[in-house]
Amino acid sequence: SRTYPFVPRHAEEIAERNRLADALVRPDGVEPPPLFTELAVDGVLAVDSSGQVSPQVDERIEAIGAPAVWLNRDPACVRISVSVDEQANARTLTEHLIKLGHRHIAYYGPEMRAHYSARLRPESMAGVCHDAGLSAPALILGERGQWGHELAGRLLDLCPRPTAVVTYTERALNVVLYEANARGLKV
Repeated sequence: SRTYPFVPRHAEEIAERNRLADALVRPDGVEPPPLFTELAVDGVLAVDSSGQVSPQVDERIEAIGAPAVWLNRDPACVRISVSVDEQANARTLTEHLIKLGHRHIAYYGPEMRAHYSARLRPESMAGVCHDAGLSAPALILGERGQWGHELAGRLLDLCPRPTAVVTYTERALNVVLYEANARGLKV
C-alpha cells in the first residue's frame, strides 16, 4: 500500500481504493492516469494534513484547470484556503490562562517550520504574555511526531515549572499527562 503525504491518514484507504491520490501526483514521478479530466471534475477540495505540500501537487491541480479549495493550508501559499484563525485562538487561550492566574506558561509541539499553525500559535502566545508583562512561554519543540517522553520530561523539569501547558495535539497532551503522573504531579 502506498501512502501520500498530502492525503490524511484516515482517507488513505479510500484514496487507494479509488486511485484518487494517483490522479494528482505519484511520488515516483510516473504520469498518473487522467482521472480528473476524464470525469470532468468541477473542482478540487484538498487537505493539507502535513504542512508539507509538494510543489508538484499545486502544478498538477493548476494543469487540471479546475478550481481548488484547500483545507488547513497556510493561506499565504494559496489563493483559497479554509483555515482556522490560529493567532486568534492562541491569543484567546493564553488570555484565559492568564485570567486563571497562570504566570508560567509553556508550549509543547512541533518545530515551527512543520506547519504554519506550529509557528503562529507560539508567536501569538508570546505576544499575549508580553502584553501582560509575563515572560514568553517556554517552548519545547521537537521534530514532527517526535514529541516523546524525553521532551515532555524536559518540559516538566523547567524552572520555574510551568503552571499551564499548551500542547499542539491531543497525542502530545497525553504524553505530558503521562509524564506528569509518573512524577507524582497533580494536574
